[in-house]
Amino acid sequence: MSTPLGDRIKMLREKIGISQSELGRRVDLSRASISQYELGAVSEMKMTQLIKMSKALGVDPEELATGVPSAKASLNRSEISFVPVLSLDEIQSSARVNVFQDDDRKFVATNQKLHNGFAIELTDDEMVSSDSIYKIGGFVVFDSDASASSGDAVLVKTKYLSYPIFRSLRITGNRHLLRPLNPQYPAIEATPEDYEVLGVAKQFTISI
Repeated sequence: MSTPLGDRIKMLREKIGISQSELGRRVDLSRASISQYELGAVSEMKMTQLIKMSKALGVDPEELATGVPSAKASLNRSEISFVPVLSLDEIQSSARVNVFQDDDRKFVATNQKLHNGFAIELTDDEMVSSDSIYKIGGFVVFDSDASASSGDAVLVKTKYLSYPIFRSLRITGNRHLLRPLNPQYPAIEATPEDYEVLGVAKQFTISI
């Protein structure tokens, strides 16, 4: 016997670690409406709302509606998780807040296998260029536990600046070059002791 719709919504919401308010924001419903669904006060859902809800929860609409994974979902399912969008100040701060209890927090969906993921929103032209995939208004998903290699796009903190910067890392022998994506900005030549990698870019998305 399948579980009731409200139980499925609650279970999936808690699995991806978001609040009722955050789920409501993603599907254009109030927190109270999400609560009514989860409590079973509303047992049916219009198809348009079902599609939006299933997308927000990372499951196939048929599975959300019936509680039984569809054949398509079983064959093509990819693990979807959500990472918080952090400010540069939050990333370099040693005192991390509990982002999943912040009702106004933005989250980005990713199918990357991340050990410790977060995202930033690109708001500065120093972080983008016309010939790269990175564009202003989009979101870059990072893995803070990944090891950086030459050619990776990385978020780094240097001893030269008071704020983190988004750069392309180039390593040639003992020479480490932090190249801006926008060539109008200067590159930084450094030694491994001059900078700390806060995250390695794993995905870029324009949706949230």
